[in-house]
Amino acid sequence: MAIKDEIKFFKDQFAADIAPALAGTPLSVDLMCAIAFQETGELWSKLRLHLPREEILRLCVGDTLDRNAFPKNKAALIAVEQGQRMFGLAHQLLIEMGNATGIEAYQRLGRNPNKFVHGYGIFQSDLQFFRDEPDFFLEQRWTSFDICLDKAMKELKGGLRQLGFANKTSLTDLESAFVAIVYNTGFRNFKASKGLQQGHFDGMHFYGENIDHFLQIARTIPMPTPAVARVPPEPPMAPAFAPAVPRGVPTPAAPPSIVTIAKGEFDRFHGIDEGTQPLRGRIADYYEAGGGSRDLDPTLNENAWSAAFVSFCGKQSGATADQFRFSLSHSVFVHAAIANADANRGVFRGRRITEHAPKLGDLIHHNRDGATLGFDFARANTGYPSHSAIVVDFEVRNGIRGAVTIGGNEGLAGGSGTVGTKFFALDANGFLDQSRIRPRLICVVENLLAAGAAVSAMPLGPHVVNVRTDLKLRGGPGPEFSVIKSLADGTRLNVLEFTDTPSGRWAVVDLEGDGVKDGFVFAKFIDPVAS
Repeated sequence: MAIKDEIKFFKDQFAADIAPALAGTPLSVDLMCAIAFQETGELWSKLRLHLPREEILRLCVGDTLDRNAFPKNKAALIAVEQGQRMFGLAHQLLIEMGNATGIEAYQRLGRNPNKFVHGYGIFQSDLQFFRDEPDFFLEQRWTSFDICLDKAMKELKGGLRQLGFANKTSLTDLESAFVAIVYNTGFRNFKASKGLQQGHFDGMHFYGENIDHFLQIARTIPMPTPAVARVPPEPPMAPAFAPAVPRGVPTPAAPPSIVTIAKGEFDRFHGIDEGTQPLRGRIADYYEAGGGSRDLDPTLNENAWSAAFVSFCGKQSGATADQFRFSLSHSVFVHAAIANADANRGVFRGRRITEHAPKLGDLIHHNRDGATLGFDFARANTGYPSHSAIVVDFEVRNGIRGAVTIGGNEGLAGGSGTVGTKFFALDANGFLDQSRIRPRLICVVENLLAAGAAVSAMPLGPHVVNVRTDLKLRGGPGPEFSVIKSLADGTRLNVLEFTDTPSGRWAVVDLEGDGVKDGFVFAKFIDPVAS
């Protein structure tokens, strides 16, 4: 492994994402490259050779070393709430990571039924925080680079404060290494007198020594220049019974789903009042996405920003102005969505609450301030006060199953508004249960856009497996479900339906051609067969 080539890959891929997060700190992109390579470079240097970016991020899991901190072993993990589920996921990820990297040590550990991974994400968040942040691990939020970066920045900024470097405008190489050492060991275990010889010892070098070495290498690699957009040539017509996309031709990375976007915003800003930084600055981005001025004051009632939040998340998920009516008013994009449904067109369609059960990524639209306006009013009007938020999960509370939404300008105790969640009760058939919901509901906006592409772009019917190694057929839509069998590259299968989850899009497939569901496969690794 040529270290310079690997760090160049990381800088080319992620520098544009990292640089804005460093504003106002003395940290550098080169230090972030060094930390990432030290933490997970062993993994992504191999994963990048045959996997797309999304899978690289998902399989950046490691650290199987025994330790004294929680969870010390399998028994300690499964003893806590949802621990058994977490262990199943953590053990399965160890197996998948070992197979995908080809690293024999991890493959051997994967055969041990008691082993599991403790570190998650490209900057490695430790499983010791599972009891405090179970959703980060169970919902696989480390697969989002932005969320991983945000968590790493919080720890690094804490290290800057503890070391007395927070007010510096730049750091020396030694100071940079000290910040990284504190990130690795915690401030209590840091001693300036030890210099670089502290932190994890890999048998040859200390963490600090490695960081200093990788930092020097990163500094020799220039920042990537922005790519010039071009229109790719149209691919030739695929022959019958062949994958629609020719082998070896890379496809553009799809934007993350609206669910992933909304959860990322929640993780970064929930609990922060709208008038306080960094949320206030982020709301300027929301306003801009909704077609408003960045200078609007979010603390004023006339500048409500919840519709701007939905517009921002929709735009970030790949929706275009032709697909979604970006606006600072919910009534505007809901009116357009109802018109789409009436004309049987578009990827955002307004539905009556009695006709459409909400799904992940849909919008729940309701009245404000005690109003009782209904679907027919929304079909004919705009300009009325209302609210909508994005469905990001389903859960059971007090024996009642409901949809969980994330929205902007949600209530905040002791404040005026934040990025927050709400719970909407569902009936036995999965429809919204108005009898258990206080605000009068208006409609559900069905979202047929997934990861930037319309559902129609992934047709049902004959598909073929397109993967370098093999594709796991699972008992459910997620890596936490057990593997039924492995499907070789080129395996023919029939897709019966697609289902979207926080971990991505999964296909329900039939292997025998008899219409019976045989299991689930990750949809990124199958291609439709040309008719």
